Amino acid sequence: AEQFFERTKTTFGFANRSGGKTRAVAILNVADMFFKPGVEICSAGAIQEQANRAHEYLTDMLTKPPQASYVEVLLRSRVRLVNGSVAQIITGSYHGLNSKHPEKFRCDEIELLHPTLLQEALSQSQSRGEYQAQDTFTSTRKFPAGTVQKLLNEAEMRNVKVMPWCIFEVLERCTRHCRNDPIHGDCAAYSRLNKDGNMEIYVVEPWR
Repeated sequence: AEQFFERTKTTFGFANRSGGKTRAVAILNVADMFFKPGVEICSAGAIQEQANRAHEYLTDMLTKPPQASYVEVLLRSRVRLVNGSVAQIITGSYHGLNSKHPEKFRCDEIELLHPTLLQEALSQSQSRGEYQAQDTFTSTRKFPAGTVQKLLNEAEMRNVKVMPWCIFEVLERCTRHCRNDPIHGDCAAYSRLNKDGNMEIYVVEPWR
């Protein structure tokens, strides 16, 4: 919402692995494309795998009715709607980050970007017409002194709004019984081998 309603210029989604970061960016891309006619979006994956996943999420949403009827072009690297909005999917390379400056720039998993490329990404977007230039970054933190930590250290100075969430906010609640489940038996997460080599329950009241 902060990005869609243009309340922030630069936002960093800082979260755990499998926390829905790439999907959230894809949803933002689709929302911008449908409700901001003529907008240009560049969505980058720090590596090819991330770019591929971004493309999969985007096409998954745009090939279902009723959205599919509004798609004019659907290619591996470029999507265009009948209202003139365009989303380009790129890899976060030096060449890719020196392409055309869109109004909306998104980059996924920036921890895998070299700090020099992050600097390039921070100046990627450009305001045009009624749409404000915006940059959206997402990532986990893999290294104590990596690109993510550098961005966190400089967030206030660069006016970057950090929006963190963690695994406990995206976990699906387990519906099994921790003990004596009629289908699965005792949960392995709360079991361990004893000195005789047999499994035993060692948590009395596990967190649910």
